[in-house]
Amino acid sequence: MAGTEKSSKVKWIVISLLLVVLIAAGMVAAAALSGSNRSGPQVLPKVNLPEAILAFAFQRLPEVYAGLARLNREILVIEVEMKRIGKIESEFPRQKNIVSAQQMTWKRVQNGLSTALARIEKDIEAIYVSFLVNPEKGKALIGKEGPPLAAAIQKALEASAPETQRLKSAPPLSGWARLKTRLFG
Repeated sequence: MAGTEKSSKVKWIVISLLLVVLIAAGMVAAAALSGSNRSGPQVLPKVNLPEAILAFAFQRLPEVYAGLARLNREILVIEVEMKRIGKIESEFPRQKNIVSAQQMTWKRVQNGLSTALARIEKDIEAIYVSFLVNPEKGKALIGKEGPPLAAAIQKALEASAPETQRLKSAPPLSGWARLKTRLFG
């Protein structure tokens, strides 16, 4: 009888350990799929602001910061498309007129986003400096200027959406594929 009690305890221990491992794996998978980045600001190569100002925007103007990240992504997507079209142009030089028309369209969209981004960067920097000089005035500016900045970002993104939407129309990844991408790159 002692042998069956011992094997019964071992079974429960193994089942308990397996359950703990499954719960931990589920938590890791949920964190990977949620895509939340609460650790700090991301690297935004197309945004020309010092890290201190980006950190300020991340903490004090989260909607504006999220918009900066979307603008950054949008400009990067356009650059990739322009490089792809450039390769096509080099392969088919006699069809330059077709390629040139599309390149002009992408350049126009990119210039619009870059112009909007430059204005927004200037405004964020002004809020940051005001906050450093006089925190009360800076907080007031955050409340006053934050929503219009977020709206300006949204307007710029909406203007580029008709062109860039087709570049983003890849079918969504399944949950398993997203998990593999998050965990293994």
